[in-house]
This record gives sequence, C-alpha cells and structure tokens, in this order.
Amino acid sequence: MFRRAKVPALDELGVNLPPQTSFSGELRTNTNVRVAGFVQGGVIDTTGNVVICATGRVDCTIRAKVVSIQGTFRGVIRAERVELLSGSLVEGKIH
Repeated sequence: MFRRAKVPALDELGVNLPPQTSFSGELRTNTNVRVAGFVQGGVIDTTGNVVICATGRVDCTIRAKVVSIQGTFRGVIRAERVELLSGSLVEGKIH
C-alpha cells in the first residue's frame, strides 16, 4: 500500500535545463540535473549529480552528490566530489 519512492540511478537524467533557458529560485529533486542554460541565484539541491555543460552558466548554491563543471560556475558547492573539466571557469567556495 505505501511504497517508498525509488531514487533513480546516478546515470539517469532527471532535470534538464537546455540552452536558451534561464532559471532562478529553489530546485529540490532526487534526480540528476543537467544545466546547459543559465541559473541566476537560488539553490540546486539534489541527492543525484549536477552537470554544468560548456554552454551552462550557473550563479547559485549547489548541494549534490557529484558536481561536474565544464561551463561557468559562481557560488558555493557542497558535494562528495567536484569535477573541474577542461574549459571550466569557477569562482566561489567548494566544500
């Protein structure tokens, strides 16, 4: 009768913000997040991974399991692991 919500595998895509998309606010999810657009302010909070693509520009706080950055990030990251990929530009604090 009562079932626990299944958490998706870490390689499954959950939330996708494509290029030409902008977002501001709080995004809380149990899925992975892919950002190719623009995030201005707020929080991305997930139990999964966050991927910032080469076209992605993110200015916020991120709490996630793994954060991979190829685009531009400014803000605070709290994660088990952070990957700075070729071409990334990062300004802020990483915990």
